[in-house]
Amino acid sequence: MMRIGIVGTGRRACSFADELQNRAGVRQRAELAALCDLNPKRLAVFQSAYAPGVAMYTDYDAFLRQAKLDAVIVTTPCYTHAELTIKAFEAGKHVLCEKAMALTPADLQAMLDAEKRSGKRMQLGLCLRYADFMRELIPILRRGEIGDVVMVSAVETLEGSSHFNRWHRLKKLSGGIMLQKGTHTLDLINWIVDGHPKTVTATGGRDVYKARRDCVDRRCSACPESGACASRLDFGEGDPSNCRLYKDCEDQDGYIWDRCVFDPAVDICDNVMAQVEYDNGRRAQYAISLFYQDTGIEREFVILGTGGRINVSRRREEIVIRRRRSKDLIRYNLQGHGEGFETEMQDFLNMIETGKTPIADSQAGYWSALAGLAAEQSITERRIVNIAELAAG
Repeated sequence: MMRIGIVGTGRRACSFADELQNRAGVRQRAELAALCDLNPKRLAVFQSAYAPGVAMYTDYDAFLRQAKLDAVIVTTPCYTHAELTIKAFEAGKHVLCEKAMALTPADLQAMLDAEKRSGKRMQLGLCLRYADFMRELIPILRRGEIGDVVMVSAVETLEGSSHFNRWHRLKKLSGGIMLQKGTHTLDLINWIVDGHPKTVTATGGRDVYKARRDCVDRRCSACPESGACASRLDFGEGDPSNCRLYKDCEDQDGYIWDRCVFDPAVDICDNVMAQVEYDNGRRAQYAISLFYQDTGIEREFVILGTGGRINVSRRREEIVIRRRRSKDLIRYNLQGHGEGFETEMQDFLNMIETGKTPIADSQAGYWSALAGLAAEQSITERRIVNIAELAAG
């Protein structure tokens, strides 16, 4: 029975704990053996709600040394990933690290080097690689059903105001929206074109959640405009555990989960358009909006090949193929299929047991993060950024 520990007991950790505790196919192979968080109150709340009886640690070094773990799942904010992952490798543990992998090219390389030295393996939390629409799409492309892929266009829309409420709002903590959020879609494009990004050009701005001087240090739970604000974050809506995990634990570490989206301190974009050129000559464009969605997050892809076109809609759960000079459509309806969380966890357990390279391996995390970092640099410096500049730095 494999022993798995989770460091970081916030919302993202809930999904992993649920898989380990309640998914029969996972529970037969592994157990959630330990939890770690710097906030003792949040740690206790999480244990009580999601992992009763599991050992708790507020000291990460003690967690690695004493819990007799085979692997660690890192679900902390992005700026902590490199340090925690490298320490886990040095302690002889396999790692599942949430996206984005790290905030600097130097940290990305340090994580790859630590993985190689340790003889252990790393999987990235690029969970969309395990979603059914991608598990259907990649074989279609590799079979050459539309010939060679030439161009990809991706559009992502979501109600992303919560990124402006939480730690994601500051680039020093998240790396910016094209790294922290965009890494998912950038990774999928990398996978679709089967290449590594070579150059990135991007423009973006904060055009909807604009800074307001009167909103400095405001928070939703004490805002005089909360009743009329479409971007209000209500701790009690949807899942009351948000209140228990965050608001009730603020006194321990000062982390506030519902800061105003219009606070001038925010320095991330709410919309970006990027173009990527690949080392195999293929090209892609990617647009992300954090201020609009219909029902649920939408990711749409248009893939143009020498022999046809593929349209993919994540929200509508469909893949539509139209071959060149043909009016006939081939439609794959994926309605009712799962998100792939169990497949992601099974891939992690297979990696631990056999050393098999996971679908979302460290190289996938590395190249998607470099693409996101290049996009953020391009927005700031208003120029084409060569990935080689970052990798060499």
